[in-house]
Amino acid sequence: MGSYWDNEFETMPWEDVHQYWVNKFNVLLGYAKSKSDFYREHLKAIETLKSFEFLPSVPVMTKHEIRDAQLKNSKDSPLGSIQCAKIEDIVQVISSSGTTGRPVYYGITQKDLEGWRNALATFTYTAGIRREDIAAHVVGMPIFAGGEPYFGGMRHIGATVVWAGGLATQRLLETLRNMHCTAILGTTSFDLYLAEHCKEFIGIEAKVLAVMKVLGGG
Repeated sequence: MGSYWDNEFETMPWEDVHQYWVNKFNVLLGYAKSKSDFYREHLKAIETLKSFEFLPSVPVMTKHEIRDAQLKNSKDSPLGSIQCAKIEDIVQVISSSGTTGRPVYYGITQKDLEGWRNALATFTYTAGIRREDIAAHVVGMPIFAGGEPYFGGMRHIGATVVWAGGLATQRLLETLRNMHCTAILGTTSFDLYLAEHCKEFIGIEAKVLAVMKVLGGG
């Protein structure tokens, strides 16, 4: 598999990377404005992106605006005026945690899932996950962005993925021990919590476990 998950893309000259994403942005810009009332209004001043230097001219979008747009929903457009894809093309919905207010929902098409899977395979491969790893995924809720997509990314690499999220702490640590997990992916705070309380729950120090790779975020 080499040093890169996608050798051609990840070793592309930086100028070509810029142009690649400028082209992608312009395709997405046209699509979003043609499919969504929200984006048509929000991005009306932007016709095309000429280069990365023009990015500051693109209006930012706040979570508050997304929430307001999603209140204007219907059976055919449950994601509100921000929805671009038809509901029959949306195969999964994920959301934010909702800790600061009404959760924000995101519709995922099959093409989105394929793109995410490859992007997150790139991320987790760069972080050290390999086919021979037994990786514990300890994010609890599949509906969160950190849930199923990351599971799919590691599985795409070919790693053995153990979804231990949502288990009681003792059961989770027992799973890490019993499955000889070599890697763990979770929120940084929870990864630390497991390390600090391992002996309390299963009678051994965390360093005794087989875990050698820790991926934290959130």
